[in-house]
Order: sequence, then C-alpha cells, then structure tokens
Amino acid sequence: HFTNKTSINNIVILNNLALALAKIYGSISTNEMRVAKKEFKAFPAECISKVQLIMKDTEIIKQVKSNLRKKKR
Repeated sequence: HFTNKTSINNIVILNNLALALAKIYGSISTNEMRVAKKEFKAFPAECISKVQLIMKDTEIIKQVKSNLRKKKR
C-alpha cells in the first residue's frame, strides 16, 4: 500500500508509460494486441529493442507522449 500521494502519482505514470510502450510494440508486432501486451509484460527489454530497431528514439518519445495525452482525456 502506498500512502504518499507523490509515490502513487509516480506509480501511475510508470504504469501509463509501460502501457504506451506496449501499445507501440503491439502496433509493430504481427500478433494481436492482447498477445503483444502479454509478450511485452513477459519480455519488456526484448520488445523495446524490437521497437528501437524500427523507430527512431524521437519517434518513440512522440508516440509515448501522444498515448499519454489520450489517456488524460
């Protein structure tokens, strides 16, 4: 349990970041999104490496920011 509001907000941000990265991986994966998310959860480093092979870091950052903005609405 977390009682510090800053800690809670940090955990929420990290969870949203992970979800945004999983969505990016899912969009480049040949698998269905639900399967891609499971792969990302099991092998995050490998999935991020695959994303980096296809996309530039600036594109990844832009996509993550876009996904995070959509989440707030």
